Amino acid sequence: MPSAVSARAPGPAPHHHHSHPVPRLLRVVPVTGTVFTLDVRHPLPAGGVIEQVIRWWRRVDETFSPFRPGSQVSRLNAGTLRRRDRAGELAQVLALCQQASAATGGYFDAYASGTLDPSGLVKGWSVETASAMLAPPDHPTTASTAVAISSATASGRRVTRGGWGSLIRCGRCCWPVS
Repeated sequence: MPSAVSARAPGPAPHHHHSHPVPRLLRVVPVTGTVFTLDVRHPLPAGGVIEQVIRWWRRVDETFSPFRPGSQVSRLNAGTLRRRDRAGELAQVLALCQQASAATGGYFDAYASGTLDPSGLVKGWSVETASAMLAPPDHPTTASTAVAISSATASGRRVTRGGWGSLIRCGRCCWPVS
């Protein structure tokens, strides 16, 4: 897996009238089959937090990827994961998948491919968790992600929903449905 790309660059402060550049930290992290970009503006988080976020995303990938043979999702699909060996987050993600399925009337289906694949939900959930890691609770943060929601109807026809038409909320995360 490629390592994160890092850059410190001055960036304009939106809606601020400073005559000097605002500190900015930019990291590009290839993980979970996509690329996450951390674009952190002043105030920069305390030392080590950025690395904790990157470790978090890598742990999420190792735990939830249906494409990694040793992941908990792959082992659960194969029937080789014992209940006592499950990560605590696995139960949380499975519950969020059920909530998303119920909230979308089945348009979100973590089992649409025939086996468990919570990838779409996990990416948004991991971004929101990372956002909370980056800022203290009283500091506003913005985490955004777009997720395509798809399932098969009873007749087997595949239905895909996406975009930002309307949002459903499961836990602290939102997913678009249109």
